[in-house]
Amino acid sequence: MKKEIIVVLICGVVFFFSCTEKRKTTPLSHRVNYVLKPEEPVDTVPRTSITFILGKDHSRYNQYYTLANHYYRLHPEDKTEIIIDNMTSVKEVYDYLRTHPSKNNRPYGLINLVSHGNEFLDLSTLVYPYGPRTSVKTLQNAIEDSIFIPLDTTVLDDKSLIFLHGCAVGNNPELLNKLAFVFGAEQNGVQVKASKLFEYYAYLSKNQNPQSIRHYYAKTWYAFYHPDSIPNNLMFAEQFEERYPNDNINWLEGILRRFQSNPGEIYHYSFIVPAVWEDIYEDEALIPSVNTQKKRQEWFNNNQPFLDMLNKTGIPSNHFQILFYRHLYKRKSQEFHGLRIKARAGVMCLTQPLLAESDSLRTQLIPFLPDDHDTDYFQFSEIQREQNPHIFRLEDFFFKIGMQDFSLSKMI
Repeated sequence: MKKEIIVVLICGVVFFFSCTEKRKTTPLSHRVNYVLKPEEPVDTVPRTSITFILGKDHSRYNQYYTLANHYYRLHPEDKTEIIIDNMTSVKEVYDYLRTHPSKNNRPYGLINLVSHGNEFLDLSTLVYPYGPRTSVKTLQNAIEDSIFIPLDTTVLDDKSLIFLHGCAVGNNPELLNKLAFVFGAEQNGVQVKASKLFEYYAYLSKNQNPQSIRHYYAKTWYAFYHPDSIPNNLMFAEQFEERYPNDNINWLEGILRRFQSNPGEIYHYSFIVPAVWEDIYEDEALIPSVNTQKKRQEWFNNNQPFLDMLNKTGIPSNHFQILFYRHLYKRKSQEFHGLRIKARAGVMCLTQPLLAESDSLRTQLIPFLPDDHDTDYFQFSEIQREQNPHIFRLEDFFFKIGMQDFSLSKMI
């Protein structure tokens, strides 16, 4: 018997310096009114706002979580009444909302979720502690296993908004819909919102005063490379020009600049995108042979879902390094055997913040802030109707019992 596990994609995130903000207005035709319906009375009773910082920074060059933590504590307009910064999973957020009623016996108002992520597949936030990263598939698995029971209207309702702050995750509407379903949108009408642009937080002052932190949105451009063969700067510039022929950007300037001195400058950030697929077998003899190039090609030909996973990244297949490993899992008297396929691709990301239209010379460094309801910049979830059977899967067995791996991966 074979079971499948998909372990998801990781994307880098960057941060900058910032300045005072000015909000842009947009035509009403572009707006989605997620707060009130025209026929409803104005809700004048105050609602509790809360922010969940769902991770810790691992580099002093990328303080995404630290800066966001300060921002939602101190910013005069965007600060929330409650900040929670000791959770790393959707289930912990869900449990907190369920077990900690908001003030005034009213459902929660704004719920910020701050997480690294990517627009292709997933969030770095886990579904539940020690579980898989949050993707459409892993959330669906959790729903089917009744890990999440819909929250009722005493916790969230159709005036509650979950604002997911990540790396352009608004370009993955299926993920937003699945998150909304997890939090009970079908019953309580809660909506999930996310930006289609990169988001980051940055200091206004050079002395890094936390009260000066501001919120930026950024436009990005991508070039790709094989991890074993990094192109030179001119080759990167040619790739950007080929991929974005209509953008008037000084590609070489961004390629040569690794760090910004101010947020008016374009610069680059390089990282590796890993994607992992694993098939689990109850008998080692069932593992297909992949010790030759021909047999590996046969494996690819018979595993279209793996290729579909890579295609979702938008990265050309020739930029992936793909390695095969055998893995042994052991729990008491039970043994399971894994065929793990690791794919890695290099990404150079050119990033430039969007500044206010009034800052045409890019000297005041005023951040551009789109209208809250503008669907050109934000994606909003839609209510999904789904079945919720309890289904047990082998991959959940690994995550939930903490299957101990008694052997090292062996590359084939």
